[in-house]
Amino acid sequence: MLAPKGIQLGHVPGGIPEVTPEDIAGAMRHLDALEMELLRVKYVGDGPHKLFDLVKKRVRCDHDLTHGVADRVTVQALQDVVGVNRCQSCLGTKEAMLDGVMVVCPDCQGSGVYYVKGGHQHHVDRVVRWLSGVEFEALRKVQEFSF
Repeated sequence: MLAPKGIQLGHVPGGIPEVTPEDIAGAMRHLDALEMELLRVKYVGDGPHKLFDLVKKRVRCDHDLTHGVADRVTVQALQDVVGVNRCQSCLGTKEAMLDGVMVVCPDCQGSGVYYVKGGHQHHVDRVVRWLSGVEFEALRKVQEFSF
């Protein structure tokens, strides 16, 4: 061990060579509530209810929309950013049970995909861009503070 070839220069024994979940948890303390919820829903699989409320509040404030329209815009934007735009009625199967009969899903018209109806896609696009920026900043903070 003490022979000249027994010591590897540049090698420091011990320690953990990769980022651990504890490192990431410690770095996440630097995030605000929205950033934290977005990462938890997207990467950990937590339920989206708190994130939905945070985003809807911002959507209503910034876009001056009614509750119903703000709900649809928020749902669509979160589906675009956090996961697939799977229809919530048929869960992407394209069919739904209506009065005991299997029919083409009336909400997605058999596409399996949910889109906001009523010409509000421009609001969805703005919210998606905003949420993508929030996600980018949150990931930047986690990376910065986890090393």
